[in-house]
Amino acid sequence: MSLANYQINGTGFNQLFNTENNDYYGNVATGYRIAGTDIGENINANTFSRVSGTITACGFTTPILQYNTGASWSASTSASANWQSVSISSSGQYAIGCISNDKIYRSVNTSTTKISQDLTEVFEPLYKYKTWTSTGEPRSWSGISCSNDGKYLVACTSGTGSVYYSSDFGVNWAIATINDNTAAPTTWYSISMSNTGQYAVACQNNSTGRIFYSSTYGATWNLSTSVTGWFLSVAISSSGRYAIANQDTGAVLTGSTYYSSDFGATWTLSSPNPSVASYNMALSSTGKYGIFTTGFTSSTIGVYYTSNNGVSWTRSASLQSIRTSGCAMSASGKYAIVGAQ
Repeated sequence: MSLANYQINGTGFNQLFNTENNDYYGNVATGYRIAGTDIGENINANTFSRVSGTITACGFTTPILQYNTGASWSASTSASANWQSVSISSSGQYAIGCISNDKIYRSVNTSTTKISQDLTEVFEPLYKYKTWTSTGEPRSWSGISCSNDGKYLVACTSGTGSVYYSSDFGVNWAIATINDNTAAPTTWYSISMSNTGQYAVACQNNSTGRIFYSSTYGATWNLSTSVTGWFLSVAISSSGRYAIANQDTGAVLTGSTYYSSDFGATWTLSSPNPSVASYNMALSSTGKYGIFTTGFTSSTIGVYYTSNNGVSWTRSASLQSIRTSGCAMSASGKYAIVGAQ
């Protein structure tokens, strides 16, 4: 979306707002201002209809895509089940999720709303994910991830020991080819896909488990140089060049953290190594910044962060008494959210 394609009282957004700060907030955006006031404060968070000036389109047909960025949440009509993993496209149009011992579910949210209509009508129908449609066969799904545009997807299973991929927004799935797979039986535990979908990494969780990488949109996978063991989680940067992984070493739920700077082909132990196990990791777009969560041992619980592509990690001082779980990080790495157990 270009701000120049929208106007307030005939003046382009790009002229009215400070475009140096592109961080989204307040349901629309902060850093974009009307008479010195953030647009997120000018637009009513409940109706999106109160604004200082009239927003009109000028030759641009795509709706504004930001909607209620995490300020509140609504339950969809999806089944109440043991959801293992979810992923969403950057536009917010496509969402995918998987249920353990069940199917993959996808949600596609489109809007025929025109920008020239009232602002409430522009935002209200967008991306509410109320309808989810099953796809694929029931399996022991353990992880899922999608590309930036939602077209390419990868998913992994525990028990059946397979990785699947899709190139049509999750409508159809095919089993991937795994080269040099020496771990049997295989429990795939975590999977992560790059921005374009071309690159991906996945890890196995058993005594002979390894990390695998793909450069073919998930169709084929190759064995990396990772050590053998009980890998719990992986994450990959937008370009696919940088990746991180965590392994349970089995000693009272201690762990080891690794990093890769060559699209997942080779892995190096982080130094200093935090020596904690983690089921959840996240990277910024460039891969420079990252976090992982842990809630196993009281002396090590909390959040760990990196600012050098996973080479070293530091325990956050603010959450050392919280048993943390899921996590996510913004593209810039400035913002992050974590779940608490």
